[in-house]
Amino acid sequence: MIRSKFARLLFASLVLTAASFPIAAHAEVAAHAESGSPASVTLGVAGGLTGADAKSSDTIQNTGLSADRKFGLGGAVMFDSPLAPMFSIGLGAIYLQRKFDIGNDTLRFERKVPTLFVPLEGRIWLGNLLYLGAGGFGAFRVGDQTDRIVTGNSASPTLSTGQRESFEYGLTASAAFTLPIVERTGFTFEARYLHGMKNSSKDGIYEEHIRDLVLTAGIRLSLN
Repeated sequence: MIRSKFARLLFASLVLTAASFPIAAHAEVAAHAESGSPASVTLGVAGGLTGADAKSSDTIQNTGLSADRKFGLGGAVMFDSPLAPMFSIGLGAIYLQRKFDIGNDTLRFERKVPTLFVPLEGRIWLGNLLYLGAGGFGAFRVGDQTDRIVTGNSASPTLSTGQRESFEYGLTASAAFTLPIVERTGFTFEARYLHGMKNSSKDGIYEEHIRDLVLTAGIRLSLN
């Protein structure tokens, strides 16, 4: 019941985000120690090392297979609402073409999963330019999962498969720095870690959990 309510809340947030800003971006607010700060938005590009933690698989463990991260690209949008001079709430959406593989020197299983993350977090601002955030996220598969098996010098065709959950969730932590241009407008750089808590695999061979490190760069704009 709790998971169902959490999923509905995240889905409603996603719809609101997509309806308000149809382009990929990332938004932040800087809290000022002496006065309240306006909400602000940052348009940016996201990229990062996307991967999975494979657990509870005797097959993978006994054959020496391991999960490796690969670089994926995407975009993000984040709304940020100040609640106190040094505290704000961030809510948004991050799209990534997640890539990772499971394999060894002779066998590699490559996987691509287009995913939309919806993070919801509290942020503590250190001055007007730096924040540390922590909270939770929901992850929605927004396209077909594709797999390709590589053995030696040969590779199988890319195949679509449905053996994956359409919704996942987990914990997130972030840190961001803004290089100011004018007042609260400037270039911003964010690092975010996403730690999945739900097994996304449906095939029963192994458990697969999100383990992504996402970097976002963009321009932060004050809404006032």
